[in-house]
Amino acid sequence: MDTTTLKTVHFLVCLLLLSVCHGQQRVVDSLKLQLEQVTDDSVRIHLLANISFKYVYIAPDSGLIYGKSAIELAEEVSDSIGLTVAHNSVGADYAFLGDFDSAKYHFEKVVELANAQGDDARAAKATNNLGLIAWKRGDYVEAIRMYQEALAVHEKNGYMQGMANNLNNIGIVFKEQQDHEQALKYYQQSLALKIQLGDTMGSARTLSNIANIYMDDRKPELALENHFASLRLREKMNDRSGLTASLHNIGLVYHDLGMLDSAESYHNQALAVAKVLNSKEDESAAIDGLADVYLEQGRNKQALDYAISAHRLAKETGFKFLEKNTLFGLYRSYAANGQYEQAYKYQQAYHQLKDSLFNADRVKEITQIESSYQFKKEKDSIQFARDREAILFQTEIETQELARSRLLIGMMLSGLLVIVVLVFYRNKVQTNKRLKTLNAEVSDQNERLENLNQTKTKLFSIVSHDLRGPMSVFQGAPLVMKKLLDKGKTDQVRSWLTDIEQYAGQLTTLLDNLLSWAINEKGEFPYHPESIYLRKSVQEVVDYLEGQAAHKEVTIAVGVLDHLSIWADKNSLSTILRNLVSNAIKFTPAQGKVAITAEEQNDMLMLKVTDSGVGMTEDQVNKLFKESKRSSAGTDGEKGVGLGLQLVQDFVRMNRAKLEVVSEPGKGSTFTIHFPKGN
Repeated sequence: MDTTTLKTVHFLVCLLLLSVCHGQQRVVDSLKLQLEQVTDDSVRIHLLANISFKYVYIAPDSGLIYGKSAIELAEEVSDSIGLTVAHNSVGADYAFLGDFDSAKYHFEKVVELANAQGDDARAAKATNNLGLIAWKRGDYVEAIRMYQEALAVHEKNGYMQGMANNLNNIGIVFKEQQDHEQALKYYQQSLALKIQLGDTMGSARTLSNIANIYMDDRKPELALENHFASLRLREKMNDRSGLTASLHNIGLVYHDLGMLDSAESYHNQALAVAKVLNSKEDESAAIDGLADVYLEQGRNKQALDYAISAHRLAKETGFKFLEKNTLFGLYRSYAANGQYEQAYKYQQAYHQLKDSLFNADRVKEITQIESSYQFKKEKDSIQFARDREAILFQTEIETQELARSRLLIGMMLSGLLVIVVLVFYRNKVQTNKRLKTLNAEVSDQNERLENLNQTKTKLFSIVSHDLRGPMSVFQGAPLVMKKLLDKGKTDQVRSWLTDIEQYAGQLTTLLDNLLSWAINEKGEFPYHPESIYLRKSVQEVVDYLEGQAAHKEVTIAVGVLDHLSIWADKNSLSTILRNLVSNAIKFTPAQGKVAITAEEQNDMLMLKVTDSGVGMTEDQVNKLFKESKRSSAGTDGEKGVGLGLQLVQDFVRMNRAKLEVVSEPGKGSTFTIHFPKGN
């Protein structure tokens, strides 16, 4: 985009902003005049609440004063409906100010009051707002639950606007959980409803969300096309809340395309609008975008100043997703300024917050909520079809009975009664059979969905557990090697490069094995047992985890004879060994030891993994394989997703083996597996 066009857009944005703010203030002033002229308490309550809501985007602090006055008056005169409206306005003011606890309290009051009044639509809107607050806080599981609850009410009542808003919000949750296919599906459903309703402002928001999907999928041209379409609609509708988002997002796309001057211009425009609207959230996002631009331009000191400012504002808003982005900007800015200790600090904080917002457990729970909701919809649809069929069938029977009674009245009354009873009994039997078949199909479908979810969770656990160690080495290596190069220690750098090359090879082999070990069409892990020489499999796992052990100064001793073999599935055996040995290292302190031994026992072979680690109590051992167990931190604070030992238990059973655990606090643990012998 050329300079003249940029100046034109900037002028139009400023003109629009002034018009919006003045127009909104005029509306507030008009409502205040009306307030001075009315004496009816009910009318005053609604005027106070309306003024509070209109103040959301121009002066939310002032809005709280009017909203709380509305609440006090409504409670004084026992106006239940007015009280509901007032709580909703105050909740909106608090949400804009970033006080999510207060906002949550007022929206929960709206739900409580609306349900008591039988106002399903208002209760569903407030439930959707509770979902928005949970999303801002990074509680995506609670957010998706609230959105689905609101969506169910809107679908039941045929309220299309509410459906469109909920579908868009559900898409946002899936987008931030990196499930772009599901996100795009919900966005497109939302956009179709909004276009049908003529909701221009809502269409603009959803177009912007679709553009963000294209941006993440590395399709900047499509992203830019949708963002500009969204911007034009927002300018047309004077959508002040969405204007900053469009300007900021366009700046991000231009940054990605390398057009830094254009990116800087759009971020500055977004910042100007955010400051006038007093939106800390939008201001933080715009400043963070400018920090990234300055970093690319080599203006490192200015980039760091902006990154610090963006992070401060993000923390004040309580918006976890925004805080995560600003942490990443701080890490890059400190690194560019040579402040590596600070860079490392914010890099760790970024990854911790990122892991808290996106992990396998959360994805599983969100997927289960989504599956349960879709299953309920399908079940309700089946029930509706059954009821409709029963009504049609009953009507048909009644018609037949009436016709027969007119023709045969008096002559064949007794025979007609017999015929009616037989027909009714026959159809009842057929109907029962159909119902039984349908119920069996629904039960089977539910069981298949549950199996798929469990298998997906296990696969996430394998990938997360087995890739975490090597990836942590790759993540920290560049910073360490930079410091070594600065100190002229080239020999140590070469040693690091050799280690990294070795890890890369091991990681490639592991990925190849995982990809080749595909889940079959039934959604289960394949089981192909064969005779396996145990020493070779153990050594492969020890070589793979050697770096993790060396980092903690833990010694691994292997006491498995070459000729010993077992009958097992090779891939699941590797997963069992990696989990047991990795856990042994994880819970063994520095200078500790891990031993892997094997011995024959009749027609079985005992494999033992013993460590000199922290050990466990009897109660901890008993709870070791429970579904609800969470992963404990290792002796160096190592993290996991909490499913490793559950996988071990499942794969041990799959291989017709038996697992025993012996442990004592302070004296380490021994995991023993009794495998069938190989040929």
